[in-house]
Amino acid sequence: MPSARFVHRPLIPLTLALMLGIALGEAAPGGEAAAWAAAGVAGLTLLRALRRPEGGLYPPLLLFCAIGYLAIQPWAAPVFSPAHVSHDAGRGVLRVEGVVDGRPLEFEDRRRFVVRVKRIADAAGERAAAGLLRVVVYGRDIPPVGHGDRVALRGAIRRIRGFDNPYGFDAARAAAHRGLWAGVGVAARDLEVLQPGDAAGLEANLEGLRRRLAERIDRAVGGRAGAILKALVIGDRSAIDPELRQVFQRTGTGHLLAISGLHVGLVAAFAYRLFRGLLGRIPAVLRAAWARKGALLLAFFPVLFYALLAGFSPSTQRAFLLVAVALAAALAEREADPLNALAAAALAILAVAPTALFSISFQLSFAAAAAILWGIGVRRRKAAGGREPAAGIVARLRRGALLFLAITLLATWATAPLVLYRFNTLPLVGLPANALAVPVIGWGAVILGLGGALLSPLGGWPADLLLAAAGGLVRAGLAFLDGLSAIPAAALYTVTPSEVELVLYYALSGALLVAWAERRRDYPGGEAERRVRLRRCGLVALAALAGWVVDAGWWAWQRFGRAELRVTVLDVGAGSAVLAEFPGGKTALIDGGGVSDPSAFDVGGRVVAPVLWGKKIATVDFLVLSHPDSDHLNGLVFIARHFRVGALWVNGEESPLATHAALLAAARERGIPVRGPGDLPERLAIGEAALEVLHPPPSGPAAGAGSRRRGDPNDRSLVLRLDAGGASILLPGDIRRAAERELVLRHGGRLRSTVLLSPHHGSRGSNSEEFLDAVAPEAVIVSCAGGRGSPHPEVLERFARRGIAVWRTDRDGAVVVELGPRGHAVRPWRAREPRGEDEGGDEPE
Repeated sequence: MPSARFVHRPLIPLTLALMLGIALGEAAPGGEAAAWAAAGVAGLTLLRALRRPEGGLYPPLLLFCAIGYLAIQPWAAPVFSPAHVSHDAGRGVLRVEGVVDGRPLEFEDRRRFVVRVKRIADAAGERAAAGLLRVVVYGRDIPPVGHGDRVALRGAIRRIRGFDNPYGFDAARAAAHRGLWAGVGVAARDLEVLQPGDAAGLEANLEGLRRRLAERIDRAVGGRAGAILKALVIGDRSAIDPELRQVFQRTGTGHLLAISGLHVGLVAAFAYRLFRGLLGRIPAVLRAAWARKGALLLAFFPVLFYALLAGFSPSTQRAFLLVAVALAAALAEREADPLNALAAAALAILAVAPTALFSISFQLSFAAAAAILWGIGVRRRKAAGGREPAAGIVARLRRGALLFLAITLLATWATAPLVLYRFNTLPLVGLPANALAVPVIGWGAVILGLGGALLSPLGGWPADLLLAAAGGLVRAGLAFLDGLSAIPAAALYTVTPSEVELVLYYALSGALLVAWAERRRDYPGGEAERRVRLRRCGLVALAALAGWVVDAGWWAWQRFGRAELRVTVLDVGAGSAVLAEFPGGKTALIDGGGVSDPSAFDVGGRVVAPVLWGKKIATVDFLVLSHPDSDHLNGLVFIARHFRVGALWVNGEESPLATHAALLAAARERGIPVRGPGDLPERLAIGEAALEVLHPPPSGPAAGAGSRRRGDPNDRSLVLRLDAGGASILLPGDIRRAAERELVLRHGGRLRSTVLLSPHHGSRGSNSEEFLDAVAPEAVIVSCAGGRGSPHPEVLERFARRGIAVWRTDRDGAVVVELGPRGHAVRPWRAREPRGEDEGGDEPE
C-alpha cells in the first residue's frame, strides 16, 4: 500500500515534496497566494485525516510542497525595504559605511568581502541604510580587513549581473541566494577601516587562530601542498591557483578541496574511535555502560571545532548538520533507516536555508550519500541472509578493498551527471585517483593537519611535526594526481546534459540497479511480490528509454534538422563573440571575447564554452579571429584547446599578446589548419545559407606570415556577412571609419544587410553615416559592457534617426538572430538592467 511505504520512510517523500516546492518557487515566483491556499487546504485535510491516518498520504506532500514554494520567495521574489542598498544602484559615487560580514577572500591583486551596510552618504546628505553589499577592492596595498570591522568606502553601487547567455552560469541568481543584490568595486585608496572588530569575540579569536595556523602551514609545508592543506584544515582555498585546481578537476578529486561530509564524517569517526578506546579503559565508565554514549557525545566537540575552524561555510554547515544528526540518532540508540535519517538532515538544512538546494555541494553530497547508504543497506541484507564471512586479516583487507571500490563506484554513479551538468568534465581516471587520494589526502592529511591545528596554540615542534607529516601525505598524493592529470585522456570535456536528461539517467540506471540488487531478495509476499517489483523496475526503465529516444530526436532536429541560420551574439561584457549555427549542423564561432588577464577570468572557458556545450556543440567547424585584440582573442584559446575545430580563420596580423601565440600553438598541436585572407573563400555555401568574406582583401598577408602595417590594426579586422532566406547579418569586427569607407567603395550595395553588429562596440570612431547608409540595417546589435562611452550617445542618436531597432548585450543579454525561409527575427535572450563596469561573472560554488 502507498501509505505503508509512506510510513516506512516518511521523511523521504516529504523532503522530495519540499524540494519540488523550492524548485517551483525559484522557477515561477510570485504565486504566494496560490501556495498559501494550497497549504491551507492541505492543513485542513490533514486535521480531518487525524481520525483516518491511512488516508493521509497526499495532503502532507501538498503541504510540504507549498511550504517549499513559500520558503524560497524571499530570494526568488524579494521585497526590499526603502532603505535597502539595492535602491542605490546607479546613483553615482557614494560613501558607504558598514560592518564586514564574514571572512574576506584574498587574491593576489584584489580582496572580496561582504559588508552589512549601515549608512550611505551623497551630496544631499547622509541616511541610514540596510542590506548586504558585495565589495571588491583592487590594488596591491589593500588595508587588512576582517570580520566585524567597521569600514567606509567610496564607489558606484551596481546591481549584480553576470553574463546573460543561454545555458550560462547565472551569477545574479547565485549572488541572490547569498542575499546579495548589489555590489561595488573600489580602489584600495577608497577603502578605510574606521574601527576594528571585537578582538575578544569568538569569530575574532577563530580568525586569529586561522591566520596563525595558515602562517604555520606556510612555514612547515609551503608550496602547493601548503595551499591544499590550508583548504583541508581551515577552508582557505585562496592559494589554490587555476592550474592546481585543474589537476583535481581532471582527476575527479575536486570534491576533496571543499570541506564536506567526507571530511567532517571522517573527523567524527576518528574522534569516536579515539574516545571509545580511551573511555573503555576507565572501569567506572565500563560499569555504567557509557563507553559508547560517552564517545558519541565527546565526538561532537572535535566535529564542531573543525566546522568552526573551517569558517563554517555553507558546505561545512551542511556537513556538520548531517553528521550531527547521525551522532544524535546513534546516541538515542535508534535503529533508524539510514536513508530516512539522510532525508531528515536534508529537511533540516532546507528548512534553515532553502537556497541550499541549488548549491552543487549540497547536490553532490546528498546524491553520493544516498547512493552509498543504499548500497550499504543492500550489502547488509545480503550479509544477513548469507554465510559467515571468512576470518583472517587477508580476508578482512579484501572485503575492505571491495567495499571501498563499491562505495567509490556508487558515489561516482550518483554524482557523475551532476558533475557533467555543472563542470562539463568527465574524469576517466577518477576511480584510481580517488582510490589513493581519498585515504591519503582526504583522510590521513586531514587528521594529521587537525592534530597540528589542535597543538598549534601550544607552539613548539609537535604541531610543526604533524603539519609537516600532513604536508608529506599531500605531496605524495599530489604527485600521483599530477601523473594522472598529465595523461592526455585523463578527462574529457563534454556537452551539458539537460535537466530532463538528468532525470532520465537516474530513472533508467536506478531502475536497472535496483532490479539487479533486489533480484534475490526474500519478500514477505514470496515470488509473486518479487515479480511485481521487478516488473515495476522494468516499466520505469522502458519509460526512461522511451524518453531518451524522444530526447535524442529533439536534439538531433535542433542541431541538424533546422532550416534557419541562427546567429547568437553572446554577452561577453566588453568584447565580442558570435555563434553561428548553419542549416545542417555546421557551426562557426566568430571571436571569443576575453579580458586583458585571462588567468584571472577565462571568458572562453567560463562564458563561451558553456553556451556551446549547452547547445550540444562539440565541434566548431570555423573558428574565426577577426583581429588579435584581447577582447576578441582571449576566449578562443580555450575553445581551440578543448573543442574539435575544423579550421582557424585569422586576418594575418601579428600580435605581441601571449594569448595570440597560445592560440596559434594550440592550432599547431591539434592539427587545426590556419587560414589567412589569401586562403579564405570569397563566398562559402553552407547548406541553405552562405558565408561571405568582405574584408580584408585577399591580397593581404597570409596567416602565419605576419604583418605590422601602418594604420589602425582594427581596420584590418575580418568582415563577414552571413545570409539565408534573403536576409543577412553583417559582422564587421572593430573596423573604424577608414575601413568603413573602403568597404563602401569596394562593395557598395553588397553591404546591405538586415542586421548589423555595430562596429567596435558602438564607438564614435566607427558607425559612420555613409557606412550606415550603405548597410541600411533594420536592426543593430551592440556588443558592450555599458559605460565608458560604449555605445556612444552620438552613435545611438544616428541609429535613432534612421529608425533602426537597437539591441544591447549589456541590457538584453545574448541576442538571437534567426534567418531563413520563413523570414527573419531578432530577439533578446532575456531583458535585464545594465551591468556595472566592476561586475562580471561570479565563480560557482
